[in-house]
Amino acid sequence: MADISTDNQQFIDAAEARGEDTFMYKDPKSGEFLLVSGSPESIRLLVDIIDDYELVSEVAADIATELERLHLDVK
Repeated sequence: MADISTDNQQFIDAAEARGEDTFMYKDPKSGEFLLVSGSPESIRLLVDIIDDYELVSEVAADIATELERLHLDVK
């Protein structure tokens, strides 16, 4: 079995050699990681999209919790 941290470092080193940035994301639900590389602008945009998604997900969960508290069916 390959050493994942070594594979990740090789991926990061190769991306840096190409002038790319990298981003590693851990899914809070599954615990799985995603490692991507791309232009600095693309990585910044991806980070912004993920930040927005996480915020909207939190708000939606809060709304669902409040609706359940009020005994309203949200399905």
